[in-house]
Amino acid sequence: MIGGRARKGEKPLETAQREGREEATVELDPSVFQAAHREAGTNDHEVIIFLAIVYERLKLRAGDDILDAQWFPIEELPPNMYQSHFKRFALFEDRL
Repeated sequence: MIGGRARKGEKPLETAQREGREEATVELDPSVFQAAHREAGTNDHEVIIFLAIVYERLKLRAGDDILDAQWFPIEELPPNMYQSHFKRFALFEDRL
């Protein structure tokens, strides 16, 4: 799960694309983003969660602020993921 904060003046989709480049060194075309969910975050910021459906395994490489980047089948997600990530995947369960 790729994530991060928007930069000043950056649109949500631009943030999602930039974070893909920074964290997993992947270029995500805007057409792969299939859905979005908004929720309140902490410190008066909004969280926007995007679902990107990619039909080919893009080559991942850890970017500058993560240790590793890997693909996992949804049913084999690592158990040490944050519980909030599992909850966010459940938001899009009908699309997976």
